[in-house]
Amino acid sequence: MRQTDAAELAGWGRRVLVMAALVALICLSTLDAMSGSHPAEASISGTGATHQEASASRLSVVQQTSWVEPGQGFDLSLAVSSKLPRSQLYLAVAVFGKLSSRSAFDQTLRNRVESQLLRSFDPVPVTGLPPDSAGHLLVHIPVTGVPMASIPANRSDSPQGPAGPFSSLNLGSCPDGCGVFPLRVELADSHGNSLDQFTTHLVRTDPSSGSIKLGMSWIVPVHSPPSLSSDGRTQLPAAWSSALSALASNLADCPAVPLTLAPTPETLEALISSSRPVDQATVHTLATVASGGTTPLSPPGTPRTALDCPAASSAGGTTGAGPQPQTAPGPASTPSTSTSGTSTPPPAGGMPASPSATPPQGAPPGPGLTQKDQVATLPYVPIDLPSLAAAGLGSEVQAQLDRATEVLRSTLAARRQPLTWVSTSSLDQASLQRLHTESVEQLVVPETSLSPAVDQALTPTNPFELMSGNLYQPLTVTADTGLASHFTNGPDQVLAAHQLLADLAEIYFDRPADVQPRGVVVQAPLDWLPNQSFLHAFLGGLAASPVVSPITLDDLFRVVPSSGPGGMPLFRRLTPHTTGVANLPAGAVLAARQRLDSFFSVTGAETPIFTRLEDLLLTSETAGFRSTERKRYLNEVQAGIGSQLARLALPQDQRITLTAQTGRIPITIISSLNYPVHAVLAVSSDGLSFPNGSSQSVVLDTRDTSRYFEVKARTSGAFPLRVSLVSPDGNLPMLTSRFTIHSTAASGVAIALSAGAAAFLLGWWGRSARRGRRDRNRRLVPGAGGVAGPSPRGGGADGPASRAGGVGSPDAGAGPLPSPT
Repeated sequence: MRQTDAAELAGWGRRVLVMAALVALICLSTLDAMSGSHPAEASISGTGATHQEASASRLSVVQQTSWVEPGQGFDLSLAVSSKLPRSQLYLAVAVFGKLSSRSAFDQTLRNRVESQLLRSFDPVPVTGLPPDSAGHLLVHIPVTGVPMASIPANRSDSPQGPAGPFSSLNLGSCPDGCGVFPLRVELADSHGNSLDQFTTHLVRTDPSSGSIKLGMSWIVPVHSPPSLSSDGRTQLPAAWSSALSALASNLADCPAVPLTLAPTPETLEALISSSRPVDQATVHTLATVASGGTTPLSPPGTPRTALDCPAASSAGGTTGAGPQPQTAPGPASTPSTSTSGTSTPPPAGGMPASPSATPPQGAPPGPGLTQKDQVATLPYVPIDLPSLAAAGLGSEVQAQLDRATEVLRSTLAARRQPLTWVSTSSLDQASLQRLHTESVEQLVVPETSLSPAVDQALTPTNPFELMSGNLYQPLTVTADTGLASHFTNGPDQVLAAHQLLADLAEIYFDRPADVQPRGVVVQAPLDWLPNQSFLHAFLGGLAASPVVSPITLDDLFRVVPSSGPGGMPLFRRLTPHTTGVANLPAGAVLAARQRLDSFFSVTGAETPIFTRLEDLLLTSETAGFRSTERKRYLNEVQAGIGSQLARLALPQDQRITLTAQTGRIPITIISSLNYPVHAVLAVSSDGLSFPNGSSQSVVLDTRDTSRYFEVKARTSGAFPLRVSLVSPDGNLPMLTSRFTIHSTAASGVAIALSAGAAAFLLGWWGRSARRGRRDRNRRLVPGAGGVAGPSPRGGGADGPASRAGGVGSPDAGAGPLPSPT
């Protein structure tokens, strides 16, 4: 039994081992199949490294060749950091076949390559790589273009010799051997564990082909998040201060790269009012960039010299001497004009100038001249134009542009460009109508604002007419979102810059033999923090590019036709846009604007306090603000106006006595403001009239300002006098007060009434006195009764009176006197 059990156990053990081996074989086959279906995703090295080792190791690009021309090689300077000893680090490089589309290019940005693997160099110890001039690791790959009819390129049995570390790379002759070739670099340890990797691009060009360069208009934002806080204080963050300084200095160092500056005026205000000397120097440097002279459009295939841009010396290939300056183009490169009025490219290719374009004032004559740099006019802050238009705040667009024009003139000495609108957000039909009101003729809009192009296989490279449902169809170009995605705030800035250059080259290689000028717009996003390394690499690559011609935005509109290859006009439409107006307090904005306009009539000029308050109002309209943020800014505008008016005062509860019917009432206004105040002083009363008017225009330019009003009392007594100080437009109440006027003088009406009453009383008294005398005289007449004798009825002339007793009778009750005998 024991032997049988042992045998069974042994059999089970063998079966388990066999099954385990089968499972392992299936897993390996599956992994091999996956690696075969996605060769670019398979790691160049062996198994994956531990998380701790991989996270502690970094491989980054310090510098690389932007353009590889015939006879030149490809150089790549690398920085390596790792906790592992350098003796345990290895570098592996693989080159893939050229890309056939931008969608394939986009995959390489995610370290996924769909093209065939051309060459995988053997891993090289990091300690075996030579250093460059700065001490970084240098990878040098000689590139040849010898056609190999019978032997595939880069085979180990190639006549070039064995495939040693970074030996010659044969890409064949152009045009097949020219294009964008993905190049993957991987850092691994001695066990083959991958520590870090990235994918860059080897761009091989042939300037002698005579193809037309791709026009590229770079819209460079000079922007930071709003520095003006809701409490009225301005503070530019330190990170943005250094970033904008780097941007200005790099642009100034490359004067031969035409571009379009897109400064945010609010940012310029923050820079010029900053207490940091570097911020004010940034504005002066940008003003120098904006006021540059004129630069001829570079002929096709002619790289710019290193003298134009310091970074350009490292942008070309490596022949030992670098890219050499070339002479100016001869007559063959002068553009000619067709009978249809469109530009005809010169035989050698290039970016021809529009025949209708005239050089700006002061520019030297000659075809192909352009203003070196263009300054685009943007709103004071980035705004959501559709939301403003939908909320009934379209007039705020004009206020934004007016303030922007003032800032551009005072900081950069730049004039407003009224014909071109550079949009940073989507547009709709209502906002288009607003732009039509502002006389805008040329638009730059995000690609996401538009309906898909008819031909989506290739990147749109021509202006087009934007259909708006009426006769207004502005000439429009799109800001390519794919190109904008390379402006990141990540750590690999040099790699991002070269990926952007390669992306532009891929657009060029879409149609390298096209005889019609093409152009694209590169608009960096507003949240991009300019980086010294990125700018150095990108500007250097542009300055030395044999396939990309930097031009201004206006030149792109003039040079690149708005028609397709067949000459047919190009049209596109806007996509439906959902307007977000929920957090835009239109009523509060209108109320603040009306009060601020009235306050302007008070100041009579744009005083610093008025400018600050208007800047607060304009900043409240910044796109992307929350409702609470907007309300804080608007409340500060109202409070700021109130605080200024609180520094004015009128006497309160004064009592004035008038001893005459007319008089002069003095009113004194006290001002502690440091600027003249324009206002209207008005009075009113029910018991007083004002012969010379009840209002006066006043200018308060001293601490105490007195004004007198002629008054006339309608009657005596006490009357209230209401006093008010209002803005000249009458819409802003400033001060109110109440006086009490005591009038002790009789008015003419009262005197007349009194005289009439006295005359009436005198007349009545006179009549009464005369009647009394007549009555007494009658009683004294004889025979008429009275004291001379009794009347026949035993009384006087008036019986009752005689009964009461006569004047001559000592006793009224004694009866009649006896008659004499």
